[in-house]
Amino acid sequence: MSKPHSVWLPSYGRVMVEVMNEDHVDMMEKFDAGSNGEEQTKFARENAWNFHSHCLATVFVVHDDIKIISYFTLSPFIIRLKPENSLLDFDDEVIDKLETCAEQYDELKDPVQRIVQGVNRFRQTKHILENIREVLKNNLTMDIHYSSVPSILLGQFGLQKEYRYKALKERFADKDINNLGGEILERIIIPYAIRYGAEIGGIGLSLHANKTVAKKFYLNPEKNPLAEDFYVVSFGGTYELLYPFVDDVIGLRKWLLGNDTREK
Repeated sequence: MSKPHSVWLPSYGRVMVEVMNEDHVDMMEKFDAGSNGEEQTKFARENAWNFHSHCLATVFVVHDDIKIISYFTLSPFIIRLKPENSLLDFDDEVIDKLETCAEQYDELKDPVQRIVQGVNRFRQTKHILENIREVLKNNLTMDIHYSSVPSILLGQFGLQKEYRYKALKERFADKDINNLGGEILERIIIPYAIRYGAEIGGIGLSLHANKTVAKKFYLNPEKNPLAEDFYVVSFGGTYELLYPFVDDVIGLRKWLLGNDTREK
């Protein structure tokens, strides 16, 4: 993955993808993700090289030899297949008793309401994780006896402001505009994550995004061609998402093993 790689993006043309090096530092310091992209701008300008050089993440840059178009980071991660806060694993009988007590004592109403809300979130998360476990079990054709499995984390994903969907729509109002971010996710980030997973172990792409970004981009088929294959692992102000690529990563691992040229 360390060698520069040429990729064709329909909305842009030919771009180069490579692991960040010192030659990219000045270009990254000019990176600007625009409004609502302040976190990605700050990371590119102030933290990207430090994170990369200190092995906190691998930073990849997407450029056209003149400027940085996009960047992203990949690192090892785990997906928890059992929900936290197991103390909230109450049955309905316990909840009914708590609610009955709350009806009799006003000072218990708020605490009991918070407990019930926590139990409902716990149940929702448990149901989601059980579904994900079943999907992975079917794809792996083996049972999963662990409380977590490895994945590849998309920690940061920044797109230069003039190439974001809204900016392109304003510049080319009379044309059908594909989402460049979606193309980069599909044609660059996912393939690189699969290669990363095949080398170190990882059965999917994990990421955390605030609720708005998750709904407007990652889970939106109009902007992300892979949206229907993303699973929501946990809800809240921040969504944890998973894109499984079990078949692809196993296939690549087998190919890599078959092409291992080391002496037996």
